Amino acid sequence: MPDSSNMTGPDHTSSALTLCCWLSSALVCDFATMLCLVRSPVISQMSSKRSGGGAVKHRRPLTKTMLLPMDQATVREQSLTYHLALATCRDGHGNGYLLNELMRAVYVAWFLQQSGYGNEPVEQYKTAEYAVEEALARAHESKEWILTEDAIPAFERLLALHDSQLAITPLHKVIEAERRLRHFLEGTASSPIPETH
Repeated sequence: MPDSSNMTGPDHTSSALTLCCWLSSALVCDFATMLCLVRSPVISQMSSKRSGGGAVKHRRPLTKTMLLPMDQATVREQSLTYHLALATCRDGHGNGYLLNELMRAVYVAWFLQQSGYGNEPVEQYKTAEYAVEEALARAHESKEWILTEDAIPAFERLLALHDSQLAITPLHKVIEAERRLRHFLEGTASSPIPETH
């Protein structure tokens, strides 16, 4: 089994691209669900003029719903989804969808942390990312969808962080993190998380 701390060079780049392509094709985004939660009234757009130019910029103010965190029932439902996915993949009963859910949680947690909601070391994120790359490679060869035991603590920490992020982060920041995830998946980068050396 490859050591994830030494994954560099063409093999790592290839598996990272495979992960990116796989996530891009398999991403099940709850973005539409989140937008359904937002019952924003029709608000007339406010215009403002930029200083120096005559251009008019239209901007819709954030609603109360967008400024508040998600409702607790939605937070619990998402949290349960992620924790069950981890337990299932740890026990060797995983599948592509569940690994996708775990990586979605990891990447959204990363984007929220970059917005000021969290302070986990980059190494935790990279450990989780490498573990999924290894699980995908193993599943391709042996049809076994399982996370290695040494990767579980990183996922547990990141899922605990993501639980707290969802409980306190304004909805518009979560939607922005989902937008950043989609932008990453549509691009050519192998990971949104920087390498650690």
